[in-house]
Amino acid sequence: MKYYLLLICTLCSFSLHANELVNGYIVMANQDTIQTSIKIAGRAPITNSQILVTVDDARGEQLFQAADKQVLGYGFKLNQVSYSFRFFDIQRSFGSAFFRLIENGDNFLLYENKVKGIDRTAEVPNSHYVLMKSSGETINFTTALFSNWKKVVKEFVWDNPEALKALSDLKRNEVPAFVRFLNNM
Repeated sequence: MKYYLLLICTLCSFSLHANELVNGYIVMANQDTIQTSIKIAGRAPITNSQILVTVDDARGEQLFQAADKQVLGYGFKLNQVSYSFRFFDIQRSFGSAFFRLIENGDNFLLYENKVKGIDRTAEVPNSHYVLMKSSGETINFTTALFSNWKKVVKEFVWDNPEALKALSDLKRNEVPAFVRFLNNM
């Protein structure tokens, strides 16, 4: 019995450190699309909003920093869910990062990056969004408690009275639903 328990514990510890690779693609700055494996878990370094780690037979393990601006985007499928990320260079204090596409409509796309912020006295996760019109025009905003995100969005959809009305009662955790509303108008 002790032997089996020891074997199970050993196998579990190996699986915690195993690298999880998923089939995916990256879009390079020169617009080339490369099929590769993306490292999403395991020993560091792993893929996150600042770093993309790929592994393939031809090039081995490669690490791309968002700030280097070599990769425009990447994507993969995991458990029947598609994940698509795009590089945005947000000036000001945020810098460069990969943002996840969370709303994909004909009129608007919404990308999100989770950031840590201070809300009164506690550190809390906030969403940093990039909202893109079908024309390619973008805005970015963080839904922190004391940010002016509604003003920024209002200036972006100024020509849509229904959107302006819906925005007035919008809570900061309802931004994805608001973008779905915009796409269904």
